[in-house]
Amino acid sequence: KTELKTEANIIVFGRALAVDLSDAIPKEMRKIKTVPHMTILFRTGGFQIEGEELKAVRRERGLYLQQEQKSCLSFTLEKWQHAHSDRIRGELADFCQHLREKFKAFCDSAVEPHVSLRPKVFKSRNEAKSMQQDAEKAIPAPLSQQYRTDGSDIRIMGNAVVLYLLDAQIIPCEVRDPHMTILFRKTGYKSGGTEIKAVIDARNEYMKDNDLTSLTFKLSRWGKCSDLIYGKLADMCHHIREKLHSMHEDARKPHVAVRRKRFARRR
Repeated sequence: KTELKTEANIIVFGRALAVDLSDAIPKEMRKIKTVPHMTILFRTGGFQIEGEELKAVRRERGLYLQQEQKSCLSFTLEKWQHAHSDRIRGELADFCQHLREKFKAFCDSAVEPHVSLRPKVFKSRNEAKSMQQDAEKAIPAPLSQQYRTDGSDIRIMGNAVVLYLLDAQIIPCEVRDPHMTILFRKTGYKSGGTEIKAVIDARNEYMKDNDLTSLTFKLSRWGKCSDLIYGKLADMCHHIREKLHSMHEDARKPHVAVRRKRFARRR
């Protein structure tokens, strides 16, 4: 793998704060016209050009480089499940995770560090429509009452490692087994395998480091069936995903399905 280097200059790109990778990505690798970049923080409401958030992230960039005694950050690219982009590994990915952890209050989403280099190709109109609907789901909604879980009921469900939330007694809840997906992978996980043990260890580490015996959270409506999760429970989910990012392929926000799907009747 070719090692690339960037000065990691921070820019506003769309609704995100990102690292400009124009100084690192060779032109022959770029198959799209947009500026090659790595999203650090995404927020539905976006960020102001020369706003306070941008200034804060730029200051932290300077401190980070000074602490690491570097003028540039190295990284490599590797293929992953998205055909139009490459995953970023190395010092630049570590820098991204550092900023996300420090400025998580600014961030609505935490997709793995990556750079788009090729045009998106949709398999069908339905896929494009689905992506549009997912974006619309992110519109903020009022928060619910506060719930609490001990965060210990971690299991494998389908192709995911999930946390069951039965002890939280979410009201109203139309589903039998409310749960939050922690990790998802198309190939799934083995029951009793090393991955689920790693998740439990990461959960225990988070609880110990934060001196917690339970996790509080609130919900906000997100689409027809699910609610977004906020609070300590969401923080723990992000902690586990960042620690075990190599085991995880999906980066939807922490959420729980609490309503049943309703299908239109055929006439």
